[in-house]
Amino acid sequence: MRTRERLIPASWMNTKLATDIALALSGLIRAASQLIVAMIGIMMCLTGSPILAQERVGLSGRRLTMFKPRTHEGQPTLGQRLLAVLDEP
Repeated sequence: MRTRERLIPASWMNTKLATDIALALSGLIRAASQLIVAMIGIMMCLTGSPILAQERVGLSGRRLTMFKPRTHEGQPTLGQRLLAVLDEP
C-alpha cells in the first residue's frame, strides 16, 4: 500500500504560526503574575539573582539559553540565619 504525501498550503502554515504566537503570549501574560511572586519569594530566601540562565544544546547541535527561576539552595541569607537562631531551644 502506497502512502500519498500531503501538501500543506502556505496559508495554513501562516495561520498556525500566528495561532502559536497568540497562544504563547496569552500563556505568558497569565503566568507573569505567578512568576513575579515566585521571583520575589526567591529573592527573599536566596542570595543572588532569582533567574538562572542555563546554556543547553538543542536540535542539530544548536546552542540556546534557557531562563528559569532559581530553585536550589545556596548560602543562607541573613534572614534565614536569624530565624535559625530564634528557632533554637
